[in-house]
Amino acid sequence: MNPYKKIAFFITVLLCVIITSCQPISPPQPTPTETIINGFHMQGAILYFEKLKKGDAVIHFGEIKDPAEGMIGYGFVHIPEDCEILKRLDGEEEEASLEDLAVGQMAEIFVPEILESYPWQATATKVIITSPDPKKSLRPLSLVLAPDFEGIITATHEQTEPFHSLMITLEITSAPKYPELKEETVALDRQALLWEETASGYELISRDALVLGQKISVLLKDQRLDGIASEIIVLLNEE
Repeated sequence: MNPYKKIAFFITVLLCVIITSCQPISPPQPTPTETIINGFHMQGAILYFEKLKKGDAVIHFGEIKDPAEGMIGYGFVHIPEDCEILKRLDGEEEEASLEDLAVGQMAEIFVPEILESYPWQATATKVIITSPDPKKSLRPLSLVLAPDFEGIITATHEQTEPFHSLMITLEITSAPKYPELKEETVALDRQALLWEETASGYELISRDALVLGQKISVLLKDQRLDGIASEIIVLLNEE
């Protein structure tokens, strides 16, 4: 080979090596921290409801598979304007709207996918209301789901979290799910239903009606994972 051609060849090879080694290296793609699960039909309870300005809404939905086990988890569900909403009471199904949704209702939701964050997130394509508004029927959710525990209020203090209004400390008197539990502090959800048991049924009460020394039952959003109370009943004085 001509010596000049040899030199040109080696220069070309050297330039290729240099150019290749200087190419930028793509950074590794981050591993997703959230998993998408497709196609779900869930039964549960509406724990929070907020109508938004665009004609849509958001609910907090407590999933229930077995009423004896209570709520096994909850998520944030977007209800878009075009979501199909139905009401199924006494075996009859009829059209409904966002105006018919209420905290404490039992419902079924259909979502194409779930974002497994905590709480999980989803957008509903269909919602079926399966129980009346508790504020009209005066039937607490705790008549369907067993409360997580009962106890005596020993302390309260204000809470400034967006969804929580009060912290309540209890001396536990009954907790079948948690037999070793002696004391617990729970956060009161701002839309939690508060009831007082009477000789003839149940009455809705305000947060100010909760005072030290009362015996209450507590229904949690998610089995002590975050300690948020979705419903409290001031129990009837046995004396």
